[in-house]
Amino acid sequence: MARLSEVHRRYVRRETVVGVVINTLLSVAFALAVSRGAPVALATAAIDFGPQVFMVTFATTLAITLIARKRLGAGAIPALPREQGGPLRWAPRNPLLRAVLFGALAAAVLAPLSAGLLLASGLDAVPATAFVLFKALYGALLSFAVAPAIVRAALAGEVAASH
Repeated sequence: MARLSEVHRRYVRRETVVGVVINTLLSVAFALAVSRGAPVALATAAIDFGPQVFMVTFATTLAITLIARKRLGAGAIPALPREQGGPLRWAPRNPLLRAVLFGALAAAVLAPLSAGLLLASGLDAVPATAFVLFKALYGALLSFAVAPAIVRAALAGEVAASH
């Protein structure tokens, strides 16, 4: 696969950083809602991975796809050739369908792995503050992991749609 241009590398980095910040804040908000200031049972914390992974990936995909379309349409960023769209370049064009699909795939793969690792810790409960901090870090890492592929797919997917 050919290297991305400097313009595309900067764009992917910028969108990834924005996604990390937003998803970290959203993860904190949801963790606060789940914990309500009380220790969180490990089973509850483990179950929470499913909705978190789905929502972070769903929201990231939807926002990045719609923003990329607007910027591509305005000529603010050049489209990527389809072959540079990364592993998700096969994505459906419909932004909502794309977001649901990516969210479901990420949740199906990452949530069970994350829950299993957490349950293997042997803890009974996690203090509220530790839970919120852990979920913030997890949200940031999750966004950092999924955003670059989503950005590349959005930039390349629009090429196929416009030709």
